[in-house]
Amino acid sequence: MNLKDLSIAISSYKTSYQVCAKKLIDSLVNDNAFSRDQILLVIGGFDAKESFTFMGCNAIKVNHNSYDHTALIEIIEGKHQSTYWFLTHDTCIAGPKFSEYLNSFKIQKHYTAMTDMGWLNMGVIDQSFIKTNSNFILSLKNCSKIRAILSERTFTRLGDFDYLVPNYKSHRFIENKNIYGDDKQRTVLYFNDLDFYKYQSYEAVNVMKPNFTENNVQELF
Repeated sequence: MNLKDLSIAISSYKTSYQVCAKKLIDSLVNDNAFSRDQILLVIGGFDAKESFTFMGCNAIKVNHNSYDHTALIEIIEGKHQSTYWFLTHDTCIAGPKFSEYLNSFKIQKHYTAMTDMGWLNMGVIDQSFIKTNSNFILSLKNCSKIRAILSERTFTRLGDFDYLVPNYKSHRFIENKNIYGDDKQRTVLYFNDLDFYKYQSYEAVNVMKPNFTENNVQELF
């Protein structure tokens, strides 16, 4: 995949973007081969929509909070165009080999999830997949945290998908360093072959565990 055909869409929130998104953007621009005009930062939780520039990147405040789906919804509503989109949440860091891996990866499906588990909140989606499934994506607008988490793994039902990193090649461990300077203890999921880190708070894990059942997944459709 040619990196020039790829844009990066980051979902963030009004209380976290100045710290979390800054670290992610720094890692994408300073440690990798991405330009600032390839990055779209979408920040949920505001009363009105507003476009501005953050760290030289296109940033948009939106009047909804759809968690990890905030940026994907804005791609549709704002009619943003790119051949491919890499979707990610702001609580991630790209290692120095991240762009090298993506540049060598051959995209063969419209939806390429981060892992074989089919996570929607991270991965590569092309514009045609977004258009075809826009009604379902828009139905996630202002969703609850539980529904946001559950729906991350339902996109495998919307068409054929590939994945960037097999799940057994990811490594979960406890990060001793408080990377964001807050009071949250975070589990760190490192995707070895992608050189990409996802920092997940225990709050999110605790919300997901008692609610991620087959019955709940069925309710999304």
